[in-house]
Amino acid sequence: MDNEVTTPVNGAEVQPQIDGAEGTKPEAITKDDIAKAVDEVNRKWQSKFDQVLGEKKAVEGKALTVEQRIAQIEQERQNERLDWCRKEAKAKAQIDDELETAIRLYAGTEAEQIAIGAANIRAIIDKVVAENTEKAVKAALEKVGSQPSPKGGQSGGKTMTLAEFNRLDGKAQAAYMKGGGTLTD
Repeated sequence: MDNEVTTPVNGAEVQPQIDGAEGTKPEAITKDDIAKAVDEVNRKWQSKFDQVLGEKKAVEGKALTVEQRIAQIEQERQNERLDWCRKEAKAKAQIDDELETAIRLYAGTEAEQIAIGAANIRAIIDKVVAENTEKAVKAALEKVGSQPSPKGGQSGGKTMTLAEFNRLDGKAQAAYMKGGGTLTD
């Protein structure tokens, strides 16, 4: 290069210098310069990625036959219908979000999710059974307490006919007997 001139620097060293560039000092690279350069490289690669992805989708779209595309659209439509059907059925059945989440976990594809879903469903069922059992026992005990006074020399104990007793559930029967109730034919 004929426009290069070598000039001594610090006495002994010689570095090439371009004509017209005398007195210019190289600028230091800042953190912002590095960030801008990295962003530019990322945008460039993302642009290339997006382009290749678009080409891939175009090829896949061309590769599908009309029948395959119709089947794909029909499947998407069916999935959307099922989602709305689930929402409507959930609202009609008054299923709360806690139970729905437990059911979805149980219907999942991972063993850990299935186990968590099953445990949550069991906990919800146990809670409902406990609440309803308590209500049934209270109702049965109130019913037993409203029976007429015993006749024929029996004093003060609760009595119930065998038919009435048999209509009670097992827990209510046990509570009645534990409370000192007696049965008549």
